Amino acid sequence: MLILMKRLNCDHGFVNHIGIAQHTGVSREQIDQIDSYRTSPLFSDDDKLILRYAEELTLKAHVDDDLFRQVQNRIGTLKVLDLNAAVGFWNMMARNLNGLQINLEPERQQ
Repeated sequence: MLILMKRLNCDHGFVNHIGIAQHTGVSREQIDQIDSYRTSPLFSDDDKLILRYAEELTLKAHVDDDLFRQVQNRIGTLKVLDLNAAVGFWNMMARNLNGLQINLEPERQQ
């Protein structure tokens, strides 16, 4: 969930999960363009939909009905539940890291 770490200004969470993202198939170029995923050709329409869902749930604490239906139709109800749980968990982690002022070690800063 690099997008929500980015949106919540959680540098520690973002940087420390780059390797995991790459291990799951996210390219370094995609990571570098996560801020502009909506217009980047490196992300598929499905990627953009899921990233938008995670971003809106993170920033607004809800998603609009149309976005919910689009995601539900694309990935199914059970996977929407999984997505919500993951977004909620990583929001909690980012907020804990930020609240405890856990910063990057100097050698890990981008």
